[in-house]
Amino acid sequence: MPSRSLSDADPRLVEKFDLLNEDFVREHPGQTLTVTCTYRSPAEQLEAYNSGHSQLKFGNHNVIGANGRPAARAIDVMVVVDGHGS
Repeated sequence: MPSRSLSDADPRLVEKFDLLNEDFVREHPGQTLTVTCTYRSPAEQLEAYNSGHSQLKFGNHNVIGANGRPAARAIDVMVVVDGHGS
């Protein structure tokens, strides 16, 4: 089962996420960022890759590596608007 605990994410990313989250909440009233995943086992990552999630992009970067390997204990987030995820 994938983890949502920030303690499972890369500590450098946790520090950046905290800063990003503060800015996001300040700049987008009524919206929050919710952590959806911080670690997937290699099998879970491969399953996500095989289901087409490798097509997700952030800027010019793939969200999931081209070979489905875990991406350094990343932090996946979802935007919540007025209590509803989007």
